[in-house]
Amino acid sequence: MHVYNKKMKKLFFLLSSVLLLTDCIAAKTQTLTLSPVFSSHMVIQRDENVLFRGLATPGKPIQIKWGRIKYKTSALKDGRWQKFVPPIKQKDAFNISFISNGDTIVLKDVWMGDVWLCSGQSNMEFQVGNFKWGNEEAKTATNTNIRFYSVPNRLDLVPAKDVVEGESWKLACGEDLKQVSATAYCFAKSLQSEIGVPIGLICSDWSGTMLEPWMSRDMLRQFPRYKEVLAQLDGNTESRDEINANLTKLRGTWDSAYFYNETGIKEQWYQPDTILEGWKPVKLPFMWQTAHVGLDHFFGTVWFKSRFDLPTNYRGKTFRIYLAQAKDYSTVWLNGEKIGDAFGDKNTTDFWVPISKIKEKGNELTVRVMSGKGNGGIEFHPMWGSDLLRGDWWYKVGQAVDTATFVYPKIMNIDTYSHPTAIYNAMIAPLCTVGIKGIIWYQGESNAPRGIEYKDVFPAFITDWRAQFGKPLLPFFFVQLANMDPVQDKPVESDWAELREAQSKALKLPATGMAVAIDLGGANNIHPQNKQEVGRRLALNVLEKVYGKPVNGTAPTFESLKIENQKALIRIKSATSLELRGTSINGFELAGADRVYYKAQARLIDGSKIEVTCDKVEKPLTVRYDWSKNPGETNLYDRGNLPLVPFRTDTFPGVTEGRIYDLHKFYL
Repeated sequence: MHVYNKKMKKLFFLLSSVLLLTDCIAAKTQTLTLSPVFSSHMVIQRDENVLFRGLATPGKPIQIKWGRIKYKTSALKDGRWQKFVPPIKQKDAFNISFISNGDTIVLKDVWMGDVWLCSGQSNMEFQVGNFKWGNEEAKTATNTNIRFYSVPNRLDLVPAKDVVEGESWKLACGEDLKQVSATAYCFAKSLQSEIGVPIGLICSDWSGTMLEPWMSRDMLRQFPRYKEVLAQLDGNTESRDEINANLTKLRGTWDSAYFYNETGIKEQWYQPDTILEGWKPVKLPFMWQTAHVGLDHFFGTVWFKSRFDLPTNYRGKTFRIYLAQAKDYSTVWLNGEKIGDAFGDKNTTDFWVPISKIKEKGNELTVRVMSGKGNGGIEFHPMWGSDLLRGDWWYKVGQAVDTATFVYPKIMNIDTYSHPTAIYNAMIAPLCTVGIKGIIWYQGESNAPRGIEYKDVFPAFITDWRAQFGKPLLPFFFVQLANMDPVQDKPVESDWAELREAQSKALKLPATGMAVAIDLGGANNIHPQNKQEVGRRLALNVLEKVYGKPVNGTAPTFESLKIENQKALIRIKSATSLELRGTSINGFELAGADRVYYKAQARLIDGSKIEVTCDKVEKPLTVRYDWSKNPGETNLYDRGNLPLVPFRTDTFPGVTEGRIYDLHKFYL
């Protein structure tokens, strides 16, 4: 027994030594890092504590050298570290050093200034380089006091600890200028010249997105309409990376047991020389359980084939194979070669293929779709179709699956543009500890089909972001939707007009402002080209309400209505007198008791009163102004070139009345 105990003690000692050595080696492999939002050329919010954070060897001290002052902290067991550092009064550029366990990081050319978070959908995302004027601007811009950081696009199901790597702070000059949000840059250019301190822009934006992906989970709890999606979110604790890692591990056995274990794979139906005998012609979209083709209760695989030619004069180095959404799992082959898999009907089957893989004529595309529950197939909305999707297709039924034993892998299957919290988690939550002066926001186009709902959720959204950043009065300024689409000949109802009205209702919140853009759009472009004026109007709002400058950034607004005989007398609230640009006022409509609107004539009585009449309305009751997706030429302005805000005096039900967010419904 004594010998046995000695051997066990020796073995235990050896094992302990190995484990200790392993831990030491593992610890040393964790080099010192900083959050990606900290890099050389950055702007740090002046007059606020700064929370530096990153990774380092667990337990090791980290020294921060900021000017002549040194600060110390240490990394936790998981390697994460953070340190609050008080601001310094520094008017020139300076360096910050971080030292730990033999590693050193030096941030160079750092400035104290004002940092603005710039967020929204495509009208915030579109970069300077997307505009003709932007290329000329890049040649002449020399103001190094405007800097920007672009948050990489990413989704997550839980709040991320940090933004993903890949970007760093840049100066808004030269070729780099082309990469910054045009709206954000034009705002900063107008602002910086007036306040004389460096401006930092953190651009966190995503084209085509609704408001919901930008919401936090806390905000969702305020509205019953999000109950179903909240239950899903609350039932998950795994991040995107954890879900994907588990999926990769599962596929080590799942692919051979379920995904690729079928006749079509064994017989290589994906080969381009496959005889199409037994394949049936079909037009996409095609969801087989509701297509009335005898597959009403079929679960398993269905194969699809199509042929296409390379477009004439195609010059790209890659070619896009876009197949929209496949339910539930898809595999794609091009000319017999597999180009990828896609899992989930909310995720797109979308690949960019090297042009060397594409033939000029007769390319064959094979798509295999597997569904273990629900209605399988390939689906897309006509608005987002493509020549490839609309082409000629053939299909053949593969092999059924046993739904009782089929293993359904957990995947991140959410819609990029509409799923609540998905973008907030990855692109806003990690920024909530970063010091910012305020927020500028340009979004709403994607929420227009539910315009009236925006009246409730947008103010709640603003309030929630303020809570997440820990600043109840954090300045929040936004752009009202511009005009878009051809001008209508007669009065019409408009979801965009209802969305604009909903946006203006958010002005009841303190420390908010709205840049009116009803005159800056165009008939055939959802992206106003004149971002310089958008930025100027945002900056005027901020200069007036945040910096207390003697300027006016508030556009003229409706104040009161008085009916006298057959005339409607409108009083306008404006910092300066209204001015008519042209010979007659456009945009006014009158309605009587029948609630039918007619185009009306208007006359500017003085700088704040407008008389509106219409021969077709004997007893006018209500008035609308610029109440259309595109009301045409706007010609009532104040002396600061700010247009009269669109309005209505009625409370009639709108075209978006009763429409609210629904996880299973999409409004157009």
